[in-house]
Amino acid sequence: MSRVNPAAAIGFDREAASYASVRPSYPDAVVELLAEAGVASGGRVCDLAAGTGIFTRQLIVDGYDVVAVEPVAGMRDELTASTPGVEVFDGTAESLPLADGSIDAVTVAQAFHWFDPQPALMEIARVLRPGGVLLMCWNVRDESVRWVQGWTDTVHGMSGGRPYSDHRERDWVDVIDECGPYGDVSYRRFANSFETSRAAVIERTRSTSFVAAAEPALRDAILEAVGQLIDGDPDTAGRDVFEFPNHCDVWWCHRLP
Repeated sequence: MSRVNPAAAIGFDREAASYASVRPSYPDAVVELLAEAGVASGGRVCDLAAGTGIFTRQLIVDGYDVVAVEPVAGMRDELTASTPGVEVFDGTAESLPLADGSIDAVTVAQAFHWFDPQPALMEIARVLRPGGVLLMCWNVRDESVRWVQGWTDTVHGMSGGRPYSDHRERDWVDVIDECGPYGDVSYRRFANSFETSRAAVIERTRSTSFVAAAEPALRDAILEAVGQLIDGDPDTAGRDVFEFPNHCDVWWCHRLP
């Protein structure tokens, strides 16, 4: 399907500013994988479902010629405001506003779990040049840490759960092998923890699609419960800053000739 999931359409549009302010960037090594895969600086890259442009800007800093595609208007507004001059299109993974074979790489940061895989992968293959690269990455909370698992239990339990399959629940090698003309899939994991605060964790919660899309009373109750969680855990209680344990998972492959 080419339409945007209602939770994403409403939630990300409503809380685009929160998303931009608290979501982490990606390790520099993720962008460096493009060069390792054969897409040199200056190559034409489509940052698909670019959101507020967190990964878009990292690509630009590394010298890539970037076009961003993002279906949610609020996200596009944040992206264009924070990244002057970037080329931005309204579009979805299943219907890209790009010419056949016009792109050296397609990157998807924190978003492929929203796509309908088969049509998305075929559409990405259409716009990629032969030998072009598809790279997908996710920042992932380390739920082996007590308060982080508590966050997941609280937010998902109170909201009814995420409206998509967690990317960790899918075998992306099998998905890509089954759905498109791609070669072998490679995988790497990078450490990507960062400093946070009680206020930032609450704002991070607010930026979660299905929380942002919830009715105000439920949203407020979830945010209050997260504050209580932070106040009650010995690793976070009373601290101005503390670590948000996080890593980044990356999969990439080449379009077959």
